[in-house]
Amino acid sequence: MASADTRTRQARYDEATDELVVPALTAAVFVDGMGLVAADPACVPFRGHFEYRWKVYTDLRHFACSSWGLPGSFLQGLGFTKDEASGAITYREWLPPARAVSLVGDFNNWDEVRRSIAYPHGFAGRVQTWATWLRAGKEEYCFEGFQAARPSLPSTLRIYEAHVGMSSTEPKCNSYLEFAKDVLPRIKEAGYNCVQLMAIMEHSYYGSFGYHVTSPFAVSSRSGTPDEFKALVEEAHRLGMLVLIDLVHSHVSNNADDGLNGMDFGQAESESYFMTGERGYHKLWDSRLYCYKNYEVLRYLLSNLRWWLEEYNCDGFRFDGVTSMLYHHHGLYMSFTGNYEEYFGMSTDVDAVVYLMLASELVRSVRPDAVMIAEDVSGMPGLCVPVAEGGIGFDYRLAMSLPDMWISLLKDVKDAHWGMNHIISAMCNRRRGREKTVAYAESHDQSIVGDKTIAFWLMDAEMYTGMGDDGTPGSVVVSRGMAMHMIIRLLTLGLGGEGYLNFMGNEFGHPEWVDFPREGNKWSYAHCRRRFDLADSGLLRYRFLLKWDVAIHALEESTGFASDEHLLVSSQHEEDKVIVFERGDLLFVVNLNPGKDYADYKVGVREHGRYKICLDSDAYDFRGRGRTVHDWVYFSEPEGVPGGPGNFNNRCASITLKVIKKTASAEEFMALLDKEVHRPSFNALHLSAAFTRLAFFAKRRKLNAADVRSTVWRRLSARLNFVLKHGKITPRAAANILWSIVPVSQAFGEQHEWISPSLIRCVRESAGSMNAFDLANSLWAIARLEEAQPEVLKAVPALAAHIPSQARDFVPQALANILWSVANLQEKVPEALAVVSAVAARIPGKVSTFNAQDFFDLSNCLWAAASLQEASPGVLAAVPAMAQCIPQKAESMLPQHLSNCMWAAANLQESVPAVLAFVPWVADRIPQEVDRMIPQALSNCLWAAAYLQQAAPAVLRAVPAIASAIPRKANGMSLQELSNCYWASANLQEAAPTVLAAIPALSERLPQKLVESVALKQRSGGLHVDEKLHKRATRLPWQFAHRARWRT
Repeated sequence: MASADTRTRQARYDEATDELVVPALTAAVFVDGMGLVAADPACVPFRGHFEYRWKVYTDLRHFACSSWGLPGSFLQGLGFTKDEASGAITYREWLPPARAVSLVGDFNNWDEVRRSIAYPHGFAGRVQTWATWLRAGKEEYCFEGFQAARPSLPSTLRIYEAHVGMSSTEPKCNSYLEFAKDVLPRIKEAGYNCVQLMAIMEHSYYGSFGYHVTSPFAVSSRSGTPDEFKALVEEAHRLGMLVLIDLVHSHVSNNADDGLNGMDFGQAESESYFMTGERGYHKLWDSRLYCYKNYEVLRYLLSNLRWWLEEYNCDGFRFDGVTSMLYHHHGLYMSFTGNYEEYFGMSTDVDAVVYLMLASELVRSVRPDAVMIAEDVSGMPGLCVPVAEGGIGFDYRLAMSLPDMWISLLKDVKDAHWGMNHIISAMCNRRRGREKTVAYAESHDQSIVGDKTIAFWLMDAEMYTGMGDDGTPGSVVVSRGMAMHMIIRLLTLGLGGEGYLNFMGNEFGHPEWVDFPREGNKWSYAHCRRRFDLADSGLLRYRFLLKWDVAIHALEESTGFASDEHLLVSSQHEEDKVIVFERGDLLFVVNLNPGKDYADYKVGVREHGRYKICLDSDAYDFRGRGRTVHDWVYFSEPEGVPGGPGNFNNRCASITLKVIKKTASAEEFMALLDKEVHRPSFNALHLSAAFTRLAFFAKRRKLNAADVRSTVWRRLSARLNFVLKHGKITPRAAANILWSIVPVSQAFGEQHEWISPSLIRCVRESAGSMNAFDLANSLWAIARLEEAQPEVLKAVPALAAHIPSQARDFVPQALANILWSVANLQEKVPEALAVVSAVAARIPGKVSTFNAQDFFDLSNCLWAAASLQEASPGVLAAVPAMAQCIPQKAESMLPQHLSNCMWAAANLQESVPAVLAFVPWVADRIPQEVDRMIPQALSNCLWAAAYLQQAAPAVLRAVPAIASAIPRKANGMSLQELSNCYWASANLQEAAPTVLAAIPALSERLPQKLVESVALKQRSGGLHVDEKLHKRATRLPWQFAHRARWRT
């Protein structure tokens, strides 16, 4: 006997027609529907209920197959149809109480005398029930057909729940095309593989989140046309993401003039779309309820499913309000306890259950790999069991209790009193292995004005005052809030289900509520949008929450842990407030103790081996405190027979995690190294971790000269030389150590014996085994070190030879680092130029993913392109895409970014005129940031303004602010910078006379700097490297005066 799943696997590919052939439902042989009863002993007492349900289903299914041709073309001429032979167009409605039906439109001048429906008590105008588009006017956009292949079903659904209308950063209703262009790439880059779209069906009230549907077949006209929605689906598929529709078949808007409810003229229930009396009205939702026992209602709803799958190429549905459908009481005022009598009794609406079973079978017959998700809070057993086994046939149910659990804890329980057992019980309370669940930490309803998201519960008012990023973990409230926000999401993904869902904006802790336009707010869109710009800003902490979200999805993508069958909670320690669990091949250790760090924490592991940290919410990358040792290799210790005497946590082995407590100071880390560096097991990976951590300390000024000159430091260096000598260092370790030398050398001006010929040889010889990340870091480190250590240049040709083959794997920062490095190395190592074309070719495809933390990288790319354009013209191919991106990023740029962009525009204006387009945006931003500019940046901006004044006159708007700032910064300028300012002032005095304000300070500083430079020349005893600059600078006052006399 073949189940529905077996039938799906028997689908075959027909090479002749290039189509997937799926056996029809009528060809399938079904079992007796008692598989669920056999598998779940708790269902046995309710066998009679299942037998009755199965009989209703099979009888109705037989009728549908014989009468409608299910699952074939069963629309049966309802709505508009065209006779292919005669060309005649006919319109039909199922409307038993009507005496006559007529159409009103342009063709009869909207004759109001001929009302559209005549019924026993009068006339009424109504919208067609099968209408697919409800807006006057022509469609300007024409969709050319679906071309992109539909993505295959992923092992783990990572769903991004989105509302197209409120997806813009601007206060407006966003369009389908804008969503496809601006939001879908963001969703993809964040690591989601499925987008679930709300409010797609035409609905009456915008503030209903799309749940008061009026026309189930029509695309919501607020955001565009049917063709524009098809373009959105096509773009999602091109990006490799599934598209699910938030389907509302549980109720319908009670609007009569513009909705399905208008077809209720008081007729009998057997002739209506709805149940009569109180049974046909949902009191809390103020909406009408379908009558699922009527054949025409079933045909209408099943046709609707097929319409969205075939017409719009969607990949499945999230069924809204399933609990309301399953029970006559609609779940109102019910508290489900798990007692099976609540699920299988007289309160169960068998007609609705049977409709859902038919819907599941129809969807599978049209699209075998379609996804069906049920929004059910009751926990009805069998909801996600195949129909052939007596289940209802959904793939997933939503874990609706999890958001309630998190909010309850945050709202009512202090951190110190959180129960680990309570959290684990809620997370694991599902029929794991039998029915799949989509977990989520918070729902879209919590974003509505009057409620609070998790981020708001955690940080409240400091969401507005404490999220500025100053390089520290922030206030106690913000630090705790960000840490808990990250932990809650990881626990939900790791423990809560086999899939994951996030509502748009919550991934970065969106600080604004959702307040749809309404009379109470004067129909404003001010809070009906998503502030993605906050997560893009390099000045705010929101970007670290987004970065964490990206990281957990990347980890899930690479390991598949969230859908792995192996899930075991090995420890839920109430006193320590620590949860330890295994999922797939990963071990999760979560410290929820608000006041205690653990220096050495022992945890059980699944099997013997080496363990390494792959994700840490306390890392500096997420603006944490960096208390955990990264890249440390943890070797397991035996624990005997699980469950035997002396065994730990019923596991065969254990590891002891190394954590730096409290301040994470360099002294504590050096003490840890002092105990570990002499061990034989202290290998290349440990060295890599140690050097990387020391580099972070140096960058944050937590490392002092005494640390660098300590005996531990010398022993660490000796250990490195030993490992290098014996060839036991990995490519990753070599790259990390080379990178780590840079911040230490910048802080203390010395590299010790780290940069040895052995290290350079190791980098050169292992370049072919390095990944994209290591290649970029190594080349960047060499560019920073080559002046003090020319020996490092020997590794450049080998690195350059392997970069082009890995160009597609480089992230934005790596692309920028490589171009910057080559621009600095091009004269000394011309072989480096070989990488430019391959790297530049990748930038246009990546430029949309440059976010706020990448603004420096974006400006560096432009700077490098300007520097490389003569030696490697291929770099210019990347410039137009970068130039197009600058205007939308300018508002969040820092002073150095602005300076780089201006300098690049001045140098690229002839070869790539497109750069001129962003000059006004950057020029308008400079006055706001001029006080924070370093002298070099001021000089570059003024010099660029002089060069750009004719091609981009808008640049002159920045000159007054630059000129007013120069007197305060002139003392810090070099001879080159003073010279540039003098030259620029001479060329700008006519177009921007305010530049003259800078001349007194420049004139005062220039002679002093010349004297210093001449003295340096005399001490050097020969030709000074800047002799041409001397001559040029000494002539500048005369040039300026000459120009001034000529002008006057």
